[in-house]
Amino acid sequence: MATPPCITSDVDTAEVASTQDADVKTLDAHMPGEEPPRSSMRGGPGRTVGGRYLLLERIGQGAAGEVWRALDTRLRSQVALKLLIPKYLPGEELTRLRFRFEAQVEARLAGRTTHVVAAHDTGHDPFLGSYMVMEYVQGRTLREHLNKYGPMTVDETLTLFEQVAEALGVAHQDSIIHRDLKPSNLLLVDGPGDRIRVKVADFGLAKGLRPDLSMDLPPRTAYGTILGTLSYMSPEQLQGLPVNEQADLWSLAVIVYEALTGLSPFRGDTPSKVLTKLLLQTAPSPSLLRNSLPYGLDGWFAIAFAPEPHRRFRSVQQMLEAFRLAITTRSACETTASQKLRRARNTSWIGTTLLAGAVIMAVGCTAAMVLHDGAHEAEGAPMEPSRRGHDTSGAMVGAQGTPSPEPKRSQHAGTTSQREGHEVSPAHTWTLTDAPAMVDAALAPESEAPRQITPARRSVQPRSGTTAAPRRGALESDKSALF
Repeated sequence: MATPPCITSDVDTAEVASTQDADVKTLDAHMPGEEPPRSSMRGGPGRTVGGRYLLLERIGQGAAGEVWRALDTRLRSQVALKLLIPKYLPGEELTRLRFRFEAQVEARLAGRTTHVVAAHDTGHDPFLGSYMVMEYVQGRTLREHLNKYGPMTVDETLTLFEQVAEALGVAHQDSIIHRDLKPSNLLLVDGPGDRIRVKVADFGLAKGLRPDLSMDLPPRTAYGTILGTLSYMSPEQLQGLPVNEQADLWSLAVIVYEALTGLSPFRGDTPSKVLTKLLLQTAPSPSLLRNSLPYGLDGWFAIAFAPEPHRRFRSVQQMLEAFRLAITTRSACETTASQKLRRARNTSWIGTTLLAGAVIMAVGCTAAMVLHDGAHEAEGAPMEPSRRGHDTSGAMVGAQGTPSPEPKRSQHAGTTSQREGHEVSPAHTWTLTDAPAMVDAALAPESEAPRQITPARRSVQPRSGTTAAPRRGALESDKSALF
């Protein structure tokens, strides 16, 4: 028998007796060519269930049952009525036990959080079988929302995540796990301010982890039995191993991944391909599928999809806090824009540097031309010596001992040099051609230029421990040397 195609609508719940089968079969509630659901055969709109609830229209169906919008003829209010289809599950008695436990779980959790669909009543109709009365949520499933509007924004996904996390947190505190979280089990209602309100539905595969829950617990699932929806099962759930709260966290991560990218992280054309990806491969990084998503989500999903349960988030609260932190990181788009801006700044800086270098080169060339022209004009003119001395009369003498011509006085009288009795050196523009002569003049032997020798100043050293007063002759000699 050929392997049936993988149902991607995520409304199918699989239950396989053993994981040793070659393929995991995914059952559809109503496939073409199959027998329609029992309620559709024996009843329909206009039929009364339990002598009280009038069926109006079918609003959903799954592998274990179907949901109708009905009218409570006593209270004159609309309700949601869930009818079982026992033929799809082995053992009708076991089905009834799970059905009763589902109603008890939803009734208890709805009293503690508004994000769980409340159950009001249960019963058994002799013609249609067991039924459960729930609150009627007039909205749409997350699956319908994604099919119509596409992926959610990060903020919308955070709003969805927070409300589902609250519902799971309440359930996990009571040691109850859902085991079948998927987009078709999340109901969305438009709240005030366009804020989406979320309600978790269908605890039909819920499991109590403690025996003291004061509920009608169904028998424990046999080892090797797989319960859940294939694309949303954790690896340990797929292998028929004992599960705990980590199974719900894995399913929630798959839902968040789909909400952000619009795609399932473990896609496959057949159940065997889905199994292979779930057990042997890693999910693609969401930023590769949608570059507007923050990079931090890649690491967040790497933890959420860790193969070993102990490597994942320990609780739904920790998972939510890590998600809030991950979405504060930059996205691929922002990183690309930042790189472009940085590259533009670097290019601008390089351009400015090159322009400044060009300006400096231009100024240097201009200065060299000016100096070169000055050198040609001064060619053949006698060079003014650089070493100068003073004769006894205070006149300046050159390096060859000949008196220099009297320098021109500055037009501004009363300068500091004039007040101190010194002559102001004449202004001179030195050119590059003057440099050799300046060097020769500086290195000329001092014997070639007779200098006026001034009397040396006598140093008076006082004796140790005494302060000797200078003699009058020494003071006069010092005065003549200075002036």
